[in-house]
Amino acid sequence: MRSLPLLFVLLVSACGSTVIDAKDYTQACAADSECVVVSDGDLCNPCNPACRPAAINRGDESRFTSDSATLRRSCPPRLGPVGCPAIACAQPEAFCNAGVCATRPAFR
Repeated sequence: MRSLPLLFVLLVSACGSTVIDAKDYTQACAADSECVVVSDGDLCNPCNPACRPAAINRGDESRFTSDSATLRRSCPPRLGPVGCPAIACAQPEAFCNAGVCATRPAFR
C-alpha cells in the first residue's frame, strides 16, 4: 500500500508535457552576440538536455530559463542513480546563421 502515493505522483506527473522546444522562442538575429546556447527536449530525462543543444536570441533567455524551471518542477522523482551513457557531449557555441540563431561545435 506504500507504493500507492508514489504511483499517484508518477501518474499525475505524466499528464503534463515536460518538453521544451527552442523553436517556441525568438531565434531571429543580426549578429552572433545576440545568440545563446540552450538545451531543449524532455527536461525530465537527465540524459537528454545536455546533448540537445539549440540556440535562441539572448533577449528570450530569461523566459526560456523560467519556463525550463517550471517544467522541471513537474518531473517525477528519480528512483536511483542516473544511467546515462558515459560519453561527453560536445559543448557547442551559438552563432547567427542567415538571420537565425544556430549552434556549431565550439572546437572546429
